[in-house]
Amino acid sequence: MIDIERGSLSHKLVREGIILPSEIQKINAHTSAIDKVVSLLMMMEQKTGAEFESFLTVLSESGQQAVANAVQQALHVVGQRGQNPLQYISRKAQFFIFKYIG
Repeated sequence: MIDIERGSLSHKLVREGIILPSEIQKINAHTSAIDKVVSLLMMMEQKTGAEFESFLTVLSESGQQAVANAVQQALHVVGQRGQNPLQYISRKAQFFIFKYIG
């Protein structure tokens, strides 16, 4: 599962312009880790393909290479590379990809 606190992920996402500081505040308003991940995924759903690719890069750089690799592999299999797959798959599928694969 994505660990938002690991490797300063949230700070790196803001620094790279992938999400806004106000979005981090909304994520951090949640108390459980799973709710934070769901909130992050809901925000990422609105991002462009380039922003999503940057998100995966930041995940890798934050010590979460296994999650990023698993997602990239899943996207390659379904032919969604270069796009934001969160715009095309259900929330249930998103949850599976980021929780169980990672």
